[in-house]
Amino acid sequence: MPVNCRVCHRVLRNPVSITLGVGPVCVKKVRAQAATLMAQMQAERPSGTTYEQMYGLSEQELTLYAERGARTAYTERARHGRSSRPSATAVEIPTDPTRRGSQPIVVEWIDEDTATVISSGRGYNHIASANTCNCREFRSAVRHPEQFLHGCRHMQAYRQALAIVQNRPVPAPQPMEPFNESRPAVQNNTQAVAVPNFTAIDVTDDIARTQILSVWKTNRSWDGIRMTEDQAAYDSLMSSAEAEWEYVTDGSILGGTGNTFGVEIEMEFESSGAWDRVARDLYNEGLSQYSERVGYHTAGGMWMPTRDGSLTNGGLEIVSPILQDRPEDWEQLRRVLEIAKYHGAVVNGNTGCHTNIGSGPVDSRAFSWQRLARAALGHEAALYRMGGADSEKYRSAGTAGVHRGTGYVRTLGDITFGGNATMAEIKYQITKEDHATLLNVMHDGRVEFRSPNGTLDARQIQANVVVANAMMHQAATITNSSPLDNTTPKLSDYANQVGYTAVQTARLKDDLQWAARHGQDTSTLEQNIANREAKAELGFRRFLDFLGNPVDRKAAAWLYKRGSI
Repeated sequence: MPVNCRVCHRVLRNPVSITLGVGPVCVKKVRAQAATLMAQMQAERPSGTTYEQMYGLSEQELTLYAERGARTAYTERARHGRSSRPSATAVEIPTDPTRRGSQPIVVEWIDEDTATVISSGRGYNHIASANTCNCREFRSAVRHPEQFLHGCRHMQAYRQALAIVQNRPVPAPQPMEPFNESRPAVQNNTQAVAVPNFTAIDVTDDIARTQILSVWKTNRSWDGIRMTEDQAAYDSLMSSAEAEWEYVTDGSILGGTGNTFGVEIEMEFESSGAWDRVARDLYNEGLSQYSERVGYHTAGGMWMPTRDGSLTNGGLEIVSPILQDRPEDWEQLRRVLEIAKYHGAVVNGNTGCHTNIGSGPVDSRAFSWQRLARAALGHEAALYRMGGADSEKYRSAGTAGVHRGTGYVRTLGDITFGGNATMAEIKYQITKEDHATLLNVMHDGRVEFRSPNGTLDARQIQANVVVANAMMHQAATITNSSPLDNTTPKLSDYANQVGYTAVQTARLKDDLQWAARHGQDTSTLEQNIANREAKAELGFRRFLDFLGNPVDRKAAAWLYKRGSI
């Protein structure tokens, strides 16, 4: 069966082209499109919305977008017999007499908005437009606009060349806008604040991080209520958690900072091969680039249907791309789960649903990583119980789910580090046992929360994402002088760690059942269990205080109500 080029639809004959699915001429066009997108992704001060849409794409997703752009340009030429792009002829800009030893600059167009600026004397090529460039000088320009009023020299060369090609006077240089005003506005519940989001800042850019976290502080500010002290407020919260979780897709559920997240959804099937039918439907709907189940950790940038050795007969693990709090991303999640359930997917004791949260809120701040470690360790029992939520079981029978245990989600164990520990040392301590601990922080740019059981309920997954995202932001915003400082346990506070509370309580419950079957007195065991459960509830209320705001507390209470250890 002949194979056609995905861009121009011509029949391919060369074996290499058939393998790629793109002909040699179109490959060059796709690479040019990809270079344009890469420039927009790398630029510190992009124009328009393209950057926000493109940022964070994998290599595969980038290629797909580039192919789409090349295909659009080809279709335009086929329909109209022309292209809207400038002439491909290189334009040479005269030597700048103010720069000692400088050489002529050559500008070659990539598309109507972007060009390659070639500094022939130095051998450096840069991708530039009227407002962006991927050079270091431009990175300095957006931070110090007062020193670079007209952008970098590559941007000036682009403007000059564009004027020459269009036979019009060279425009006078326009001063750059200040750094903060150039960023897309972050939409949140209360106001629009002109700051970047976590997907658009360098890991070391602490000034931008502080600006972004101010949005979180506004949208998720502490309401002054302490659940450990206000019994009426706690009772009201737990009563409201009886109601169904409202699946929110309007971009308001994660606090407005633009932090990223992802999910790894594990499932099994009663019939062999159903996983490939799921993969086929994901592919047909444009959600995945693979039409069948692929190997574990296969590279990809869309929804990935992969194998997982912990699942019976291989099962299926669907790994999401990098997501944000956007309507289209939440709708994709819901549709993926609908497809899986349609083909008979189920969850059981083998399956998990890992939640990945962007580490932007805490990156480069050792004290924030310390607080995250303390919160995860000191509230471990609450996290395990919330991870055991079974919303379907609770909905149908009113009974809670049970956490699948520590076989794949081990406790954090003993974490030890001094007050001067570096970020790298703290990360190592959190994940030193192996990558199957409660938190896996050895990934670049994300923290994996591994405790949630498997689920095919989009509402439960969203609640898990809300809680994990809140923990990251609270770890970054609570300080020693904050009124919520005492809601973060010390590393030596064992009261609410799984190994010291939940496991012992479970053993007591087993002893209680044995004693009841053999007609023995159970009063002492019942009292011990009641005391431990009261202590566990107090620990959960302290975790609610750590979250500190109604939205995130409600998500935690909803999960806690539906789970047990």
